[in-house]
Amino acid sequence: SKYASFPITNPLSHPQYLRNLLAKPEKAKKRDEEEEKRMAELPLEILKILMEELISWVVKEACSLSEIKSPIKSLEKTKCIIEAWLLDADATQLPEGPGREAF
Repeated sequence: SKYASFPITNPLSHPQYLRNLLAKPEKAKKRDEEEEKRMAELPLEILKILMEELISWVVKEACSLSEIKSPIKSLEKTKCIIEAWLLDADATQLPEGPGREAF
């Protein structure tokens, strides 16, 4: 048969796989916990990215509409104002404590 050189094996029957599985349950559990934590933090990360994109877009639009002589300073001021406004407007959606400050 043309498939004779590619035997199908069950990974559970492989001795090294079984040794690794039995020898490192703590590492596997820790890896699972880290994955769960990362997945739990994902919505907050998405919100951060969206917030950054929104702020960037609003600042660009605000600067393109204004005729200010020093656009760099006004950009920084505008960004701070917009960030404060957005955080205040969405305060009920943010976690309390250090999570909110980090956000």
